[in-house]
Amino acid sequence: MATYTDPTTIISTSKPDAVQAGPLILVLGGIIALVFAGFFFLQISSAKSEDTTVLAQIGTAQKNLDDLKPTAVQLASITAEAKGLHSIFDTQKRWPAVLDKFAERLEKDMAVTSLQMSDTGGVTLAGQVPDYETYAKVFQALTDAGGQTYFSSAKPAVVTKITTATGSYITFTFTLNLQPLVLNKGSLKEVKEVTK
Repeated sequence: MATYTDPTTIISTSKPDAVQAGPLILVLGGIIALVFAGFFFLQISSAKSEDTTVLAQIGTAQKNLDDLKPTAVQLASITAEAKGLHSIFDTQKRWPAVLDKFAERLEKDMAVTSLQMSDTGGVTLAGQVPDYETYAKVFQALTDAGGQTYFSSAKPAVVTKITTATGSYITFTFTLNLQPLVLNKGSLKEVKEVTK
C-alpha cells in the first residue's frame, strides 16, 4: 500500500527500474514487422525488375520473329517449288536409256518399222527380219534372262512371212512391258546391279 509523507507526493512500493513487458513486446513486434515489410518490399521490387527484363526480352524476341516471317514464308514457298521439281524429275521417264537397251538387245539384220511406248511401260515393237532364224534371235533377246531384266511379258502378236518377186522376209509385232527399274529415272544403277 502507498504511504503519504507529503500530500503532494505519492510514494510507490513497486520497483522503479523494472521495465514493463507489454510496451517491450509492442516495440519488438513493430521492429519485426518493419523488417518483414522491408524484405517483402525488396522482393516485390526485384520481381518487378525481373518482369521488366523478361518483358523486354520477349519484346525483342517477338520483333525478331516478326522480322523473320517474310523469310519463313519465302522458304516455305521455295520448299514447295523444290518438292514439285523433285516430283517431276523423280517421275521422269528414261526414254534414251530405254532406246539404248532396245538397240543392245535387237539384231543388226532387223529393221524396226514401228515402236510405240507408253508412260506406263507398255511397248509395241514391229519390225522385219530376213528369215525365221533372225526372228528367233530377236525373240530370244527379248525373252532370255538378260532381256527379262529390261523387258517383261514379251509376246509375239503377229508373225508373217512375206514373199515378193525379189525375195522373202518376216514381219512381226511384239507387245511387251518395260521393267519399272528400266523406265523410271534414277534407277539404272539398280538395273546394272540386277544384271551382274
